[in-house]
Amino acid sequence: MESNSINETSFTSLYTKLYNENFNELESLRNKDKKRALSVIIFVAILFVSFFLMSFNVILGIIGFIGIFVYILYASKPSKNINKTGGTYKDVFKNKIIYPMIQHILPDSEYYPLSGMSRAEYFKGEWENCDVFDSEDKIVTKIKIDDNNEMKASLVMSEVHTRNKHKDSEGRTSYTTLFYGIAGQVNLPKDIGCYIKVVDNKFNLFFKNHDKLEMDMAEFEKVFDVETDNKIKAMQILTADIMTDLLDLVNSSKVKFEFYIKNDVMYIRFHTGEMFEPNIFGKTMQLNILKRNFDIINGVKIVTKHICNVIMNTEV
Repeated sequence: MESNSINETSFTSLYTKLYNENFNELESLRNKDKKRALSVIIFVAILFVSFFLMSFNVILGIIGFIGIFVYILYASKPSKNINKTGGTYKDVFKNKIIYPMIQHILPDSEYYPLSGMSRAEYFKGEWENCDVFDSEDKIVTKIKIDDNNEMKASLVMSEVHTRNKHKDSEGRTSYTTLFYGIAGQVNLPKDIGCYIKVVDNKFNLFFKNHDKLEMDMAEFEKVFDVETDNKIKAMQILTADIMTDLLDLVNSSKVKFEFYIKNDVMYIRFHTGEMFEPNIFGKTMQLNILKRNFDIINGVKIVTKHICNVIMNTEV
């Protein structure tokens, strides 16, 4: 059985190499973006204070607005350390740090940081509906199914954020996050002729009780619920090895996830939160966070490979 965790030594070596090669450029860009973010915060604070003072004394309010004007002049002065290669801190981080790491885990892959899956593609997985949908950081790759590398499954995944919009009695708008993490789909090697839905038992919002399947592994049932319209095929596909893979992945990553096989496509979701965004106010690169995120991606690859192998050898 392959481990869901990537090789820590090789990952740390890659991290160290990328860190040494890009630290100076990233620090320069991060400090620039930090200054810009702080400028916005200070501007809003001065604006708020000016309106507050205006309600008590017009002269004090005018002084506050003069302060805003002076601050804008100061903040708009060009920096002496402007990045000559172009691109923001986020752009450079994703192109020079994230992309090499993705290719380390998924050699046959492409990465599109500014693109994501469409709303229509996402909801083919029959997830809950939402008011607001955002997606970026698309990864397109092929997973080797057999040892001869003759069979490959296409995997596409992206960071997705879905929210519902609410208005209170006074017209104020707020948002509730429904899902924030990585979602994707895999084209399976053949049509299984049914559906199988596996979710963490705390997320079983979609279940039809009459389609619930009792599994043979007690530990698996403590974590997951299974729904299907063909219990025989589901038992053939969810083998002991597959269930162990899924348990290992959730135990190692501490991340809730679900997947839904419908005929010849498998849809997946991992409740990771934000995946690849650099932290402007924290450290430039954080090894532990990156390791955890790429362990999840590696786990997706391994589980996908095992499920495809089982389907290939199952009479459907």
